[in-house]
Parts: sequence; structure tokens; C-alpha cells
Amino acid sequence: MSKLIKDNYFAIFAIISGFPLFFIPNVWDAVMFDYAFKTENLLGVEHFYKEIGSPFQLFFIYIIFFIQKITFLSHEFLFDFFTILILILFSFEIKKYSENVFGFDKLTSNFCAIIAITFPTWHTLVAFNLGLYLTCYYLALLGYRFFVSKNLIIKIIGIIVILLSFSQKSNFAFIIGLCLAHNLRLFFNDQIIRKYSLLLIILLSFSSYLIDSIFFAPYGIIFDEYNKVKFENLNLTETIKNIYNYLTFFIYYLWVPIFYYLILKFKNDKIIIKNLFKRKNIGDYIAVGVLFGASILPYILVNKSSDVHFFSDYDGRHSYLVAISFSLFFPLLLKQINDSFNIKKVSLFFVSIFILQNLLILGVGYYTKVESAIFRYDFAQKLKEIKMPEAGNVKIVNKHIPGSLRHYEISYIFYKAYGKAAWWVTSRTDQNERPPEWMLKRDGYKILYFLKDYSAKCNTVIKLTNEIDKYQRISKLYIINYKDYFKIESSKSTCVK
Repeated sequence: MSKLIKDNYFAIFAIISGFPLFFIPNVWDAVMFDYAFKTENLLGVEHFYKEIGSPFQLFFIYIIFFIQKITFLSHEFLFDFFTILILILFSFEIKKYSENVFGFDKLTSNFCAIIAITFPTWHTLVAFNLGLYLTCYYLALLGYRFFVSKNLIIKIIGIIVILLSFSQKSNFAFIIGLCLAHNLRLFFNDQIIRKYSLLLIILLSFSSYLIDSIFFAPYGIIFDEYNKVKFENLNLTETIKNIYNYLTFFIYYLWVPIFYYLILKFKNDKIIIKNLFKRKNIGDYIAVGVLFGASILPYILVNKSSDVHFFSDYDGRHSYLVAISFSLFFPLLLKQINDSFNIKKVSLFFVSIFILQNLLILGVGYYTKVESAIFRYDFAQKLKEIKMPEAGNVKIVNKHIPGSLRHYEISYIFYKAYGKAAWWVTSRTDQNERPPEWMLKRDGYKILYFLKDYSAKCNTVIKLTNEIDKYQRISKLYIINYKDYFKIESSKSTCVK
């Protein structure tokens, strides 16, 4: 048992970093999944994935739905268990890639896995559909590992797995980056490059992209041209800003290897910094840079990004692939610093500092999700204490709702309070105060956005009182004293006969 823990201690960090998922209910787009499983009606979810052009991900929904039906397990538990399992497998594949491509020893590769599994944006995995994003990225890594096998059968399986991973569109670029980085590493180490493998991956990616564009392109009123590259919308300022956002994942951690180098330099001033930039080392940095570029390029082209401090919302999903280059770069840099000083093992103290910084930032993200979850629960309880509004449109007058909820998220709170999907609820000034007509004409949309029992006859205004902003929520210990805040001051309905 002790050897198992010693060899795979990174899995312990999966429990630490993923454990909060079991205590935070589904949020963001995943409230639609929660509703589908509670009502045992997957029509809305099927509608969502087919229109968004990712029908393969429905396979996992069907499996979990089947398991729920034949067991006593709740769908929430199954969602969380599946997500944490994928997080462990994803981190394990990064570990294997670091060993197979960069030649890391077990200790260093485990360090890569630990960094991956504590990556600062995993707090966004409280939305189950983002766990399915991560599943596709895991399949890309797994498929590539199988693809480079010498066994023909395993290689073919790898191609199939890679094809399945293309359900997440950013993998079209990322899989090329995986193979190109591998070949660059071989080139700079004077080894035989796998040019035919690279050509096959490029051909596979581009042909799949064309097929996907024809047969699986997003469609419908909501998702038509979703994430489509429009070069006329790109500009230099936004592109630089987006690239900088992604670089923050590296910038805010560089102090650790710099400090480590200075400490070692103080002990042995004969070592000079250029020893870190030998030909082989430069090749490693370039390979990691290629992985980073392939990870962010699809998002840069559609003018999206995320930075290390995106805590409250779910833009962190745009940085999931950055976890791979991030998890390779810092162990690589620390290892090369060690090699320059003829030291075999990286200081456990500095490794711990790095991991603690990861967990601290991740913890802040989880804290914002806990606040939002508490508000949702408490607001549903407070709604039960007032007269149920007539079906129709509801406007929540507020200033500081935790989490800045989208209309369908807060509409779902009304469903949980009253057991009916009868309201179009808005809580922000930028939201439409009534559903568009086209949304009411299709059962798929009505179910997806909790409008099954909706009627446009009544308009209700609910005003909140005793609100506190995000800083006051910390100082006043909102997560403990939540019942004292965001109270319903008044509720007024106007109906047309």
C-alpha cells in the first residue's frame, strides 16, 4: 500500500482539488442537465448537443442516465464522480506524455501530474458539461499515446480515439501541436523524427475539420456560426490582450524557479545562467511553446481567452489545454536548473510552494462557486416563503447577486422552489425581459430553458434587500450568515386577462 501511495501520490491531490465538486451543485449550462435528469427527459440536452455540433458527448450522458436508472446513485454524485475520474486520467496522460516525449523520470513526471491536477481553473468543473470538455482533451492525449505505439492495432485504436476527441473543436489544432512538439523534441535531441506520423496527424486533423464543418457544424438560431473564425473581427489589440491573459498562467509563477535559481546561485556562484539554454534545453522550451501555441490558437482566433485570476465565471474553460504546457514547463525548468548545478532532486520545499500557490488560486475559485451555490439554495428557500408568482416573466431587482447568474440559471432556482418550469427570470440589466418567440415555438428550446409551463400573461417584479457586495460577503462571513442577506423585500405581479 505504501508503495502504491508513493508511486501515485499525485492521485491524492485529485481528491484534494476535486473533492469540493461533491458539495457544489451543478451550475451554469449544467443546470439544464440537472433538470433533464430530474424530469427524466433528455430532449433539451439532446437538442443542445446536436445544435452545438458535438453529438458524441451525448454518449456519456446516456451512460450516466442508464446507471442512474439501474442504481440508487443520484445523477449529481455520478456527474461529480465522472468529472473527478476524468481529471485523474487527464493528469495521468500528461504524466505519460512527459515520460514518453520529454524523458522525465518518475519523480519529475509525478510532479507534472500534481501540477496538472491542481491547475487553477478546475473550479469551473462544477458545471458537468465542462467535465465533458475535459473528457475530449483527455481522449486527445490518450489517442496520441496509442497512435505513436509500434503495435498496429493499438495505433488504429489511437486514430479512432483521436477522431472521437474532435467533438471538442479545439483538438483539431491541439493534436497537431502534440505531434509537432514530439518531433521537435526528437530533432533537437538528434533522434529520428517521425515525419510520416506528423503528416498523417495533419491529414487526419484537416480532413476531419472539413467533414466536421460540413456535417457537424453548429446550427439553429442560438448556435449558428458558434465559435466560427471571422478574421474581420480580429484586431491586434485584442489578440495581444488575449495572449497576455494566457501568459499570466506562467508569469505569476515564474518567481518560484527564479527564487530557486538565485538560492542555488548564492551557494555556487560558478554556475552561470546560460547553462540553462543549451541546444537540447532550447529544444525542450520550443516544444513546450508549440504545445502552448496549439492550445490557445483556436481561442485566439475566436477572440476568447482566460487568465489565472478568472475566478467567478466559467471563462476558465478556455484554458483547459494550457494545463498541459503549464504542467510541463515548470518541472522542465526546475529540472534544468538542477542539472546546471549537478543536483539530482528538486527541493521539496520549492515544489510544495508551487503546489500551494496552485491550490490557493484554485481555492479562491472554489470559494466563489460556494458563495453562488449558497445563494441559489437560500434564494430557493426564501421563494418558498412567498406566494408563488403567476407563470410568466419575472424581474429580480438587485445589485450584487453572487455569481452574476444567467437567466436560465435563476429560472432554474424558481423550478427548484416551486416544481414548475413556468418562468423566464432575469436578474441583470443586459438580459431580455421576456423569451423570444422562436424559443417558445420548439419543444427542445422550451425544455432546455425551463419554459415548459410558461405563459406570457403575467409580469412579476421581485426586489431584494440587505444586499452585500463581493468584499462584504467575505468580511461578513456570508457563507455562514447567508440567511441574513439577499432577502425578498417585495413581490408584485401584473397580469393581462
